[in-house]
Order: sequence, then C-alpha cells, then structure tokens
Amino acid sequence: MERERDVKKLLCDMTRLGITLMIVCAVAATGLAATYAVTWPVIQEQQRRKVLEENKELLKLFPGFQGDLTEKKELLEEARKEFGDLESIFELMSAGKRVGVAIKLASRGYGGPIKIAVGIDTEGKVAGVLVLDVSGETAGVGSKVAEAEGAPFREQFKGKTAADALRVGKDVDAISGATISSRGVASGVKNALVVYESYLKGG
Repeated sequence: MERERDVKKLLCDMTRLGITLMIVCAVAATGLAATYAVTWPVIQEQQRRKVLEENKELLKLFPGFQGDLTEKKELLEEARKEFGDLESIFELMSAGKRVGVAIKLASRGYGGPIKIAVGIDTEGKVAGVLVLDVSGETAGVGSKVAEAEGAPFREQFKGKTAADALRVGKDVDAISGATISSRGVASGVKNALVVYESYLKGG
C-alpha cells in the first residue's frame, strides 16, 4: 500500500511539474511573440532608413519622390548571368506601388570602368542618368560626363527606351574631346534599359 501511495505521489508530482512547465513555456512564448510584435516594426523602419541613406543619390533620378527603395537581390543575381557589370537593382515604391526602378552598373570608359545609375519609369523610359564614378577618365575631359558641364549630354537619354538606338555621334551627341567616355555612358544606359525590358518590365 505504502509503495502504491509513493507511486501515486510521484505521478502527481510529475503531472504538476509537467503542467508548470507547460504554463512557463506558454508564458514565455507569449512574451516573445509580444516582444517580436513590438520590435519588428522598429527593425523594419531602421532597415528602411538605412537603405535610403546608403542609396540617397538614387533619389535624384526621380525628383520629388517620396517612398521606399527595395533592393532586388535575387533578380540581380539572375540578371548578372547575362550582364556581369550590374551592381544593384532597386525598385522605388510609393503606397505599395512601383513608380520606377534604379539600376547601378559599370561600363567601359577611356581609362577604366565608368559607374552609372539609370532611373527608368514604369513605361520603360529613362527618367534620369547619374554618373557616379569616373576616376579612370582624364580629368577635365572624360570626367565631364559626370560634371555639371556634362548635364546636357546626360539629358539626351531622358525618355529613351530599350527600342531606341543610342549610338554616339548618330543618336547621341558626345561631349567634345570625350567620345570614348561618352560611349561608355551610352553603353551603360542601353544595358540598363535592356535589363529592365528583360527582367523588370511589368513587375
């Protein structure tokens, strides 16, 4: 009898312990869920601001834009199989809708790669071109593609689509004395438009 009582007591103790552990786990899980619900929006907002700050120059491609930049990393890896000089692809989102894309890439200049960013609107037209790095180009000559003096040259690309030819000297006027650098920019813009047409159109 005494042994049976000991067994029953042990079973009762084990049951109590199991119930206690279940309650502790449930409370802990609820606490974690509550913490996650509170902190996740904060983390998302911090990440959103970080992306905007690190890529704020891209906002110049769409003056007046108010919204978020969403990096398309998987799409970038896919497109790189065909266009190895791609650096990044961003969607510009406002109120849940895409208002354009920004594509950063490099093309061959006179003394090295020319890095540019091309903004393309939802109709597949160039919204703007930024020349980000011309460190390999001749100062005061090829470097003009990135300077204020080269603004009229860059403006020529606005409104162009993947269907348009961008041949320097025929479809696009080169900067005087900087034909090769001008071709580098034109080639980069053309590649960005083809990337849009192949991987982003209708997205």
